[in-house]
Amino acid sequence: MMRIAVTLAVASVLIGAGLVKSQLKQREFTTASGEAYELYRAGEEHLGAFQWNEAVTKLEEATALDPAFAMATSALAFGYARQGHAEKSDSLVARADSLAALLADDQERMLVELRQTA
Repeated sequence: MMRIAVTLAVASVLIGAGLVKSQLKQREFTTASGEAYELYRAGEEHLGAFQWNEAVTKLEEATALDPAFAMATSALAFGYARQGHAEKSDSLVARADSLAALLADDQERMLVELRQTA
């Protein structure tokens, strides 16, 4: 009887820990692809380090994997702008704006649109 109680207690703790861990790993922005999200995060890190070429490469891959990924599209527009490609950037800003309008989460939509002002 004691063994069953201990087993249930351990199982409960492990399940709880798993739930907490999964909550911490939730994506901040909407995408259908985990790989696209990881590439987006890597691209953001490169943007923060002023590594424009690396950032654009990662963000292009992210948007190729999920063309509806609004924040990655907006970040890619920012990367192109930093490289001096105004036409590409403007085109992507318009696309990101259209994608943002489709987002269900008001806060995410606002963040994508705020990103475009940069």
